[in-house]
Amino acid sequence: MKPRVRIAAARTPSGGEMVLYRHDGNFTITINGQDLVHSRQHASELALARLGCAHLVGRRAPKILVGGLGMGYTLRQALDMLGPEAQVVVGEISAAVVEWNRRFLGVLNGRPLDDPRLEIETGDIVELISGPVDEFDAILLDIDNGPDALSDPRNDRLYGHEGLSPRTARSRVSGGMVGSGQQRI
Repeated sequence: MKPRVRIAAARTPSGGEMVLYRHDGNFTITINGQDLVHSRQHASELALARLGCAHLVGRRAPKILVGGLGMGYTLRQALDMLGPEAQVVVGEISAAVVEWNRRFLGVLNGRPLDDPRLEIETGDIVELISGPVDEFDAILLDIDNGPDALSDPRNDRLYGHEGLSPRTARSRVSGGMVGSGQQRI
């Protein structure tokens, strides 16, 4: 049996330990020993991008925000769906996750961080989605691993009643918002 190899580690904003592991050609990111993402299980990330970008296919220059980089699967799918004049902003709280995508994870999906349509913003996603109304044509949120914050307790405000209310979400985006496990609103 091939061993699971720890290849990088970093601290989450709340002080937890985030670790990148490789095992037999696959990768896992854990936080405090709990799996956050795995390279073998990314169908939901692809679906998130397909649902969130479907209304933008064929549009000349859409601008979208991908909240959470993970292993880059949502980003890759969105880039593949959008035209050459699209603008894609990725908001990722962890500089380590961005670095891991550049050094280790880009091979999983064609190195999406090298795409010239991409801009990476490292920091709190709430600041990006609190900007001007209609700045983005779509916002794809895949922060943490479900409705309970795993990497940063502040993420609870995104998945709480106020953060996902139609009134709040519509004020942030012109074309709709799709969140992990949520319907387009």
